[in-house]
Amino acid sequence: MICSQGLIELADGISCGCEAGEYLKADGTQCLPCLPTFYSARGASACLPCGRPSDKGEPNAGMDCEGGVLKGTHRDFWASQALTTVNANQSNTFACETPGVCLGGNESACAAGHEGPLCSVCSKGYYATPEQLCALCDVEPLGDGVRAAVLLLGFLMGVTLGLFVMCGAAALIEPHAFGQHTCTCPTQLPGTLVLCSCTRPLTLDRHWIPALVAAILSTASWRC
Repeated sequence: MICSQGLIELADGISCGCEAGEYLKADGTQCLPCLPTFYSARGASACLPCGRPSDKGEPNAGMDCEGGVLKGTHRDFWASQALTTVNANQSNTFACETPGVCLGGNESACAAGHEGPLCSVCSKGYYATPEQLCALCDVEPLGDGVRAAVLLLGFLMGVTLGLFVMCGAAALIEPHAFGQHTCTCPTQLPGTLVLCSCTRPLTLDRHWIPALVAAILSTASWRC
């Protein structure tokens, strides 16, 4: 098919029209460019607003229609649906809260690890940083709850170890290490720890350190 100068053959093979970003003059003889903030599809006879205007009639700041060609949302903007030349003139755009996570385009693409409205949701395998960016979970720091649980577990283990040492020492240190003083351990119930106590202050001589070491190394014979 032969078209007039400035027109192109359209996909149907029987019509002539204009490139995207242009519209066909009413008499069908000439293609004219769309005005700024308007766009057109290939073969269109009219240009459409680039996104839904504001209530005050202002152009949509989040839509990119450079050269009269629809290119989707600008970077750092997001649309709730994929944009096409059919629906873009009635679509709203929204400014993203975190810079750099909304990549724009007809699909309102998100940066890696981000998805959902305004690209503000972290994908599976990612977590939100204090800067509201999504990072891989293999570098996720311990949360406050986990950190507190670890500290509590460490404290309890320390207390338990201390009780074992004290009970073992009181049970096994040689009598001369205590002089004339005595220490006692209450009767132990199965599976429990018992704190041994001395009835009078200990008077330790130079032999008490080796005796204490021997007690720690002989845990199998502890009564507590």
